[in-house]
Amino acid sequence: MMRFQTRELLLGGALLLALAAFFYRQSAARDYRALQTETKTTLAEIREVSDLKHLWSSKGIRAKLNRLKSVVPASSFTLFSVDRHKAHLKAEKLDGPHLNRLISRIGSLPVEILSLKVQRRGEQYTMECRCKW
Repeated sequence: MMRFQTRELLLGGALLLALAAFFYRQSAARDYRALQTETKTTLAEIREVSDLKHLWSSKGIRAKLNRLKSVVPASSFTLFSVDRHKAHLKAEKLDGPHLNRLISRIGSLPVEILSLKVQRRGEQYTMECRCKW
């Protein structure tokens, strides 16, 4: 009688250990998959930041900003200053289509617009823009 109880206890203990090992393995696999997903997300974010940094440090941005002078008549610009990574533009006596063209071109550039002020005086507009990249 004692022998059967000992065997049953050993069998029960072995089953408990097997169940504990199974649940530990499932938990470890789930944690590993979560870590893999997090690592992939982090790598994608690092690549995106690197691409944006490369884009924003491009020398072509300055050239694209200088091309804005040809969008509207040259006499309209009262201030056009492009320094290291900042630009300050001020244009006066703009009509509606020229203003729209200028603002849409600025909006399509990879720059951060710090301020954009547009004032209307009669039929003409004054626009001042500060941006950085």
